Amino acid sequence: MITMPESVTIAFLVCANGLGHFRRCLEILHRVLTRRPNTKVLVACEAWQLAKMRDLPMVANLEKDGRVEWIYGIMAPGVGWSSDPAKYSDGRLQSWMNRLEGSRILERADFVVSDNLPQVLALRPDAIIQGSFLWSTVLEAAFPHEPSVRSFVRQERDLLARHYPPALCVNGFAMPDMLERTTAIELPWMCAEAQETDAYSSAPSGQRVAVLGGASGAADDCLARARSAAASIAGIELIGTRVQGGTKVQAGFASSALRSCAAAICRPAMGTIHDCIAVGVPMACVHEPGNSEMVHNGRAVEALGLGVYLGSTPTDEDVSAALGRITMGSERIAILSAMKLGQKDGYDRAAQWLVRRIDLGKTHD
Repeated sequence: MITMPESVTIAFLVCANGLGHFRRCLEILHRVLTRRPNTKVLVACEAWQLAKMRDLPMVANLEKDGRVEWIYGIMAPGVGWSSDPAKYSDGRLQSWMNRLEGSRILERADFVVSDNLPQVLALRPDAIIQGSFLWSTVLEAAFPHEPSVRSFVRQERDLLARHYPPALCVNGFAMPDMLERTTAIELPWMCAEAQETDAYSSAPSGQRVAVLGGASGAADDCLARARSAAASIAGIELIGTRVQGGTKVQAGFASSALRSCAAAICRPAMGTIHDCIAVGVPMACVHEPGNSEMVHNGRAVEALGLGVYLGSTPTDEDVSAALGRITMGSERIAILSAMKLGQKDGYDRAAQWLVRRIDLGKTHD
């Protein structure tokens, strides 16, 4: 006979590398609490991440009944992306684990969900992983000779080999190492608000283009070059979070500003990709050099028919040609059709999986 646990506590550990990790956790835990009200949630994140999301109605709903406790000062400095290998020489790849162990969060939690951070398996072998890539893959590809990175890679891969954890990832975007080294639960696209299917056929066309770089700023230089190339095209109107010389408009998170755009020049991080899919905005993907996750995601965007991949050094002609392809004509129609037909309930599926696991009282595969 299975005992159905009544009240449980879940800890979400949020990678401090940008906002996408935090947004994903918020969306999933919101749905978990909707399905399972008798649940307490501990969220280890950074104060700036929550501050950036304060205006979302979802955050107010999460906080109104006291079921969510925000815990700061653990996750950063920690695991994240930098193009400078010297950034990893200060012990940050491991120090967050020491702070986590001293915080007693894991002792308070019945279940642990760790966003892109498998190292927690050293303290909680039953942890559930979220994300579509492994930091060990990305950092090893970028800095194979950096001693701190090599140590980190060995540790992460050893933990994955010993525990082979369940990992909630996105079908079509999960990197090969994630699929091979975990028990991958492949989910549909994670779109918080998707258009009605009929709306994709009438999505805006024309010359309004969003420039989206994410909160980390890692691709600002590359995006600035692409933005400059786009700005030289007659009739183009640019909006975005990092548009120099004009009004800054928040065009992320499926906002009305993004919904009004015909296309986006963007760094292909998963949060941005899903925001563009949700509102029918074809993508021209550019990114900083050396980041293998961005290479993989950009190629996946193109392979799935959601946009074009321009790499890290597109020419002005590349940018101009890409925008021409995705803002009008048959390629644009094909992209919007792919977005319309794809499943977008990944957040719901992730929450369903977690609730089922909780209600079975299952802490080990």
